Amino acid sequence: MAKCHQLTLLSKVFGEIHLPEAVLREVTGNSALPGALAVAEFVRESGRVHPDKNDEYYRDFRIVPLFGLLGVLLEAKRLGFIEAVSPIVNHLLAHDYRLSASGCGGFR
Repeated sequence: MAKCHQLTLLSKVFGEIHLPEAVLREVTGNSALPGALAVAEFVRESGRVHPDKNDEYYRDFRIVPLFGLLGVLLEAKRLGFIEAVSPIVNHLLAHDYRLSASGCGGFR
């Protein structure tokens, strides 16, 4: 989401975001990672990303809804937060983001 400058969609689509502490440390603690500075700024400024000490909860993925990048973008479009998905995907593809051919078809 950082690479396509759409981090705010996360809090718009999901409201409060709870991440395992280790994940939060990883995505905000290494400024060499692409988008890490934007993620750290989003975490600080949004007030909607919270560390969750209960890492055991996240080990059972059957109870945690999983959304990939395209899933978030499609949900954001469905909810009316963005007008179209394809301009964001085109931006990502132009900046070396990899998507499978099957994942790229059929959305606007």
